Amino acid sequence: MNIINKIKEFFTPNNELDLKQENKSKMTSAISTWLDMYQGKASRLSGADGIYSAGIEQTLTRSLKNKILSEATVEVTGDSDKANLLQETVNSLMHNLNNSLELGLVTGGLIIKPYIKSESIGIDFVSQGKYIPFAFDDDGNLTDVGFVSQLKKGKRIYTKIERHTLEDNNYLITNKAYRDDKEIPLNEIEEWANIDEEMRLNSTFNLYGIYRVPLANTVDINSPMGISFYEPAKQLIELADKQLSR
Repeated sequence: MNIINKIKEFFTPNNELDLKQENKSKMTSAISTWLDMYQGKASRLSGADGIYSAGIEQTLTRSLKNKILSEATVEVTGDSDKANLLQETVNSLMHNLNNSLELGLVTGGLIIKPYIKSESIGIDFVSQGKYIPFAFDDDGNLTDVGFVSQLKKGKRIYTKIERHTLEDNNYLITNKAYRDDKEIPLNEIEEWANIDEEMRLNSTFNLYGIYRVPLANTVDINSPMGISFYEPAKQLIELADKQLSR
């Protein structure tokens, strides 16, 4: 299976990508359902039947997020330029974590990926459902992942996959561009022309951090992916919506 077909299998119309696939995996379907619930758009809701969302999912998510962040402190020790730069990065991370953590709790996971920008360090927050887990090791640790971005030019959609693969102490980053199903050179797109196609580094660990909601995966017991923290309460939330609607 080529990489673009893997993307089509994984992503749903709820994501920024417009890549449709009728046969979605259990986890892909579940992530779509959780996002609908979070946005008050669950399929079980019906104005015609008088069943409305009471916003329970948003309230629960924001309450848990606030509790987590209010008790979280991160400090870099030292008085060097490197320590100061890292402290500035951590401060920015904590400031911007607010909304991203909500989506991580809703979708079951979140990747925090640093990158170099000018003379500082930027941080990308990628919630589960917006990255592609290609492979895990025997302990369930992610070892091969794709980060997807898209551009629309005219009627064409261009897709770029930044893939991070860890094997022993070999860390490989590849960037590939696609127009529809066909791979194209990166320099064909102005915004991606200066991106390296391949980079190899010596590393025994991933160059990103990953958070999973610490619950057993009851959606797909064979998957090491995380689940939404309100997945176990879906039926109770539905009953509460119905009762409040009455």
